[in-house]
Amino acid sequence: MKIDLSGKVAVVTGATGQLGRTMVRSLAECGADVVLCYHKNQTFAEQLKDEIESTWPVKAMAVMTDITSLDSIMALQKSVSQQLGTADIIVNNAVTGISQWKSVLEQDVKDYEGSQSIRSHRAGPSATGRANMTGQKKTQTRISRILTGCP
Repeated sequence: MKIDLSGKVAVVTGATGQLGRTMVRSLAECGADVVLCYHKNQTFAEQLKDEIESTWPVKAMAVMTDITSLDSIMALQKSVSQQLGTADIIVNNAVTGISQWKSVLEQDVKDYEGSQSIRSHRAGPSATGRANMTGQKKTQTRISRILTGCP
């Protein structure tokens, strides 16, 4: 089954992570223009952007974003709006503060104590909501957000 997302704009935080890359590619394959939000890996983000644009007939942009900063989220919203239009889909996938990645089966709750990952997962969706990334009126119910916990 393929979902037609032609004409839609999808913003994916943590786009250079393993799950983020899969989501970005899947959204592009379905026809959505994609915004790859990354924090540190600009080279990889640009390579992924180029791969997407050469593989599917969509637009892609890579934007450095700190999901714990409302100013950064607001700058992201402005950039997306100017270059691609209003975001229709937001995937809050970014995680920060985990020093050593482990599979979910190996993780212990203690790995998260004092970690920014919990803060960022609360802050990211909250900040994107305050920035009104989707441009939707508060009375509308069509909210397209996917929250994940994997980098």
